[in-house]
Amino acid sequence: MAHVFDAKNKHKLDNPERRKLLPPYETLQKFNLSTGDVFVDLAAG
Repeated sequence: MAHVFDAKNKHKLDNPERRKLLPPYETLQKFNLSTGDVFVDLAAG
């Protein structure tokens, strides 16, 4: 069976340390998206 994220750990998804490791804006810039592009995060949470 696939892993199911436990909602009790939601604090782990958005915390300062994680943002240092994976800065959202800088990470998305790597995809060279343009206005109007569609981005889907299939593995979210």
